[in-house]
Amino acid sequence: MSTRRYVIRNSADFARTVADARVMRGLTQHELAAATGLDRTYLAKLEAGAVVQQIERSLLLLRRLGVTLTAEMDVDATKVDPGAVDSENNGQ
Repeated sequence: MSTRRYVIRNSADFARTVADARVMRGLTQHELAAATGLDRTYLAKLEAGAVVQQIERSLLLLRRLGVTLTAEMDVDATKVDPGAVDSENNGQ
């Protein structure tokens, strides 16, 4: 199994992680937004690196505490069923 690791230090890192993971899963912004209940324009702005204040503040808190946030993705998995993403979201 091949894994891709992302270190998330700021909102730009977060944005790159979301965009890369979405593309690698074969989802469009529209599909991901619909599956998660987000507005597609919000997702587009997020992926473009627009600073999302709450994310930036949360990551700042973690940095100040000496926490390194990483995300891992199984790159061997192919396209994700948007319905599966939606059902995962509904469980939270």
